[in-house]
Amino acid sequence: MVVLLASTLLVATGGLPAGAQRNRAGAIDTLALRARAALLADDLLAGRENGTAGQQIAALYIESELRRLGVRGGAADGSFRQPVPLGRVDVSTSDTRLTLQRAARADTLAFGTFLLRGTRPEAFRPFAGRPLFVGRAADVPALLADGRSLTGQVVVLAPGGNLDSALALIEARGAEGAVVVMLDSVRFGRATMLVESLFRYVLDAPVAGPAGRRLPQIIAGPVAAARLGVTAADTTASPRAPRALGERLRLDVSARVHPVSASNMVGRLDGSDPARRDEVVVLQAHYDHIGIGRPVNGDSIYNGFMDDATGVAAVLSAAQALADSARAGRLPRTVMFLLTTAEEAGSLGSAYYVSRPTVPLARTMATITIDLPPPLAPPLRWVLEGNDSTLVRVAAAAVRSRGWRVEGAPALPNSDHWSWIARGVPSVFVVAEEGWEGVTREQEEALIAKWWHPHQASDECMRASPPRASRVRSSCSWRSRRRTPDDPERFVPECDTAPAGQSRCGCRVDPGNRSAGCDPVEDPRPITDPWISYESACLTCRSARRRPPKQRAGWSC
Repeated sequence: MVVLLASTLLVATGGLPAGAQRNRAGAIDTLALRARAALLADDLLAGRENGTAGQQIAALYIESELRRLGVRGGAADGSFRQPVPLGRVDVSTSDTRLTLQRAARADTLAFGTFLLRGTRPEAFRPFAGRPLFVGRAADVPALLADGRSLTGQVVVLAPGGNLDSALALIEARGAEGAVVVMLDSVRFGRATMLVESLFRYVLDAPVAGPAGRRLPQIIAGPVAAARLGVTAADTTASPRAPRALGERLRLDVSARVHPVSASNMVGRLDGSDPARRDEVVVLQAHYDHIGIGRPVNGDSIYNGFMDDATGVAAVLSAAQALADSARAGRLPRTVMFLLTTAEEAGSLGSAYYVSRPTVPLARTMATITIDLPPPLAPPLRWVLEGNDSTLVRVAAAAVRSRGWRVEGAPALPNSDHWSWIARGVPSVFVVAEEGWEGVTREQEEALIAKWWHPHQASDECMRASPPRASRVRSSCSWRSRRRTPDDPERFVPECDTAPAGQSRCGCRVDPGNRSAGCDPVEDPRPITDPWISYESACLTCRSARRRPPKQRAGWSC
C-alpha cells in the first residue's frame, strides 16, 4: 500500500510523471515499517486510548520518527502537536433512564436496554418529546420532504441508508433527540462494547460537520425497541408517513465530562517549486485505539495492530521515502502527514483539524486516508472511496506498470476522510478489494478469518503475522513471488544476482537459513524474529548488513 500511496503522492504533488515512480517510490524500508507497527501495537502502550500514557508514548515516538526523517513540525506553532480538546463522558447508569408515556401508563427502561451516543458534551442532556417513527435512515429525506418542523418531536428510526445524513436532517429540523433502534441482539451487544470503549469521548469545542452535532442520540436495543413498538417489519418496509409511537418519550440522564489531554500529530515536507509549494497534499492515519476493554481469553488489551498501527507505520514509511524526494528537489508541492487522535470515537481529531487547519483548506489539493486492515497478500484491485475522481486517475496511472487496478467508489462516513469531504476538500480512503495475487478465494477467506480482528483484543502483532502484508504496503520491488504449498503465509522471493559477490535483497529465504545481509528496502525478515526490536526502525543499510551476534541462531550469510 505504501507504494500506491507514495507513487500517488509523488504524481499528485508533481514530483515525477506517471509511469516513472517505481524506483523512487519503492525505496521503502520495510524492516522499519514492520518495526513501527509492532511498537505501536505493543502491550506496553496498552491500546493507545485517548489521553493515556500509552497514547502519549505513541505520540512521542511519532514525533521522534518525523524529526529523524527530516520532517518539520506542521502545527500552528511550528511543533508537531495540535492539541485537541477532548472530554471523557462518565454516565451515571443508575440515574439515567428512558420513560415512554402512553395514555395514563408510563413504561420506564433502564440504561443498558439503551445506550447514549454523542460527539459533543451538549448531546448528553435530558430531553422530552412526542416519539415519531420515520422508518429507515434512507426513508428520512422523502418523509421529511414537506419541510415539516420536528420541534417537540423525538425521531425514532432504523439503520439502513446514510444514517449520518439522516441525523443531520433531523437535527436541522429542530428535533429534541433521535433514537436509532437495533433489533439484532448480537449487533446491540457489539454496539454496547463499542460505546463503552470508544464512544465515551466528545469534542469540547465547536466544529463543523458530523462531529459538531449536538443532537442527543440513543441506541435502543431489542428490549427497548419492543417497548417502543418497533418491529422487524418496520425496519424492512418504507412507511408512507411518520407514525406516532406514544404521547411522550423522556430521557433522564446524569453525565459528567472530564477533560482529556490529546493531540493530533502534524508534520510537513515543504515543496521545492515556488509556484506550487503553497499547494498541499495530506496523508493521514489515526494513532488512537480502544485501550483496555472487556477481557477475552484473559486478554484485555485491545492493541490495534491492523487498526491502525499499520496505517501509521505506512504514513511514516511514506514520509521516509518522500523525504528522500524532497532532499533531491523532486517534491514541488508540500506534503503534510497528519496522525489523528480520537478517530475511533467518531473522527474527532480530524474534525478538529479541518475546523482549525494549519494550512488553509483552500490550499489543500487532496487528502489520502489509510485505515482498515491491510491486505494479507498483494491485492489486484484497489478502491479509493471518496469525492475526487482526479486522484483516482492519478493513482491508477502511478501503479499501472504493477498490473494493479485502481477504481473510485462513493465515500462512507466510516473514517477520517469524511471530515474532509464534509468540508468539500478532495479526499479518498484507500481500500484493498478482494482478490489477491497467488491466493485462492478459500485461502483468502482463511487469512481474513485468522488475522482481521478489528476492535478486538486479538488484533495484535504476533510472531506468525504474515510478513507479506507489510511488504506489499511498503514496496513492490520483489521481482517475483511463489507460495509454498503447505503454508499460505510463507512467501519466498526469487534470488537476484548479487554484485561483486556481496549479499543483496532478494536472496532466497528459508526457515533454517535466513540472510542477514538484505537491504532494508526489501528485507524479507518478519518483524517478530527475535533480534528485530523497536530500534530496528532506525536501522541503516550498514547495520542491516552487519552479521547478528552468535547467539542469534538461524542466521547466516
